[in-house]
Amino acid sequence: MNYIKIIWKNTGARVAIIVTVIVVALIIAINCVCNFVLPVLMDTMFGGERSEKVGTTGDNQYFKTDEGITDKASALAAANKVNEEICEEGFILLKNGATEAISDDILPMQTSATSKKKVSIFGKNSANIAYGSSGSVGAAADNPVTIYDSLASANFEVNRLLRLSMKILPLPAQ
Repeated sequence: MNYIKIIWKNTGARVAIIVTVIVVALIIAINCVCNFVLPVLMDTMFGGERSEKVGTTGDNQYFKTDEGITDKASALAAANKVNEEICEEGFILLKNGATEAISDDILPMQTSATSKKKVSIFGKNSANIAYGSSGSVGAAADNPVTIYDSLASANFEVNRLLRLSMKILPLPAQ
């Protein structure tokens, strides 16, 4: 214990100890960045094998990329296939003309101030629009006109409860 006090009283020794501690701390920090952060960052930026651990059972189960996806072109083709499947399941098309269930044309819908058609608008971005972006989607946010405003001016009645559940912009007074 006496030796520590004697060494600490010496200014040169004190500076050397402090510098050594700082250098060791920097080496540990750089080692952590190089071994843990940098590889993940490089894989994310330049592509590489990515896996996510599944479950907390203790076994080392991992999700791996789907087999057959080996490069960007095959990943794009697989993504396009999934998008097509999603669209096929989600789109509803209206057909004009007489059918068994419908005796007249559906589109375009004819409305008037006394005869409003009821419509529902789905999707969170229908009620939570991002204004003021840049590029082709840039828009002035001073007097935004929403899809709800446009439909109201065209004499359509919008499902108010659905609109409330989609976001939550203030409803216009009626």
